[in-house]
Amino acid sequence: MKVDIKFTAVFEEAKEGGYIAYLEEMPGVNTQGETLEEAKTNLKEAFRLVIETQRSLKNEETGGRNVIKEVFVEPCKGSISKRFHLSTGAPDGYSNQTPFGVFYSSYFLS
Repeated sequence: MKVDIKFTAVFEEAKEGGYIAYLEEMPGVNTQGETLEEAKTNLKEAFRLVIETQRSLKNEETGGRNVIKEVFVEPCKGSISKRFHLSTGAPDGYSNQTPFGVFYSSYFLS
C-alpha cells in the first residue's frame, strides 16, 4: 500500500535573487535555488538526505542493542485533494504569493 504524506513547502524570494525553500513540518529540510523549479528539486533532495542521515545515525546509535523496528504508516483521513491553505485560500497544488512575499505550495514528495 502506497501512502502519500503531504508537507507544506515554503518558497521565499531571496533578496540576492533566487528562492529559499523549506518544509514547515520538517526542521532541517531547507535549501535554495536560482529558480523556483530548482528550489523545488533541491527541496526534494534535501528531504531525502535528512531522512537517510537520520536513519544512518539511528542505526549507529542502536548498533549492538536489541531493538525492534517497524514501518510507521499514518493513513490519510478524508479527502486531502479538497484542502485549502489557510494562509492564501488557494486550493492544494497551486502556488500563491502572500502579502509577505512567501509562496506556499503543497505537493507530494515521491
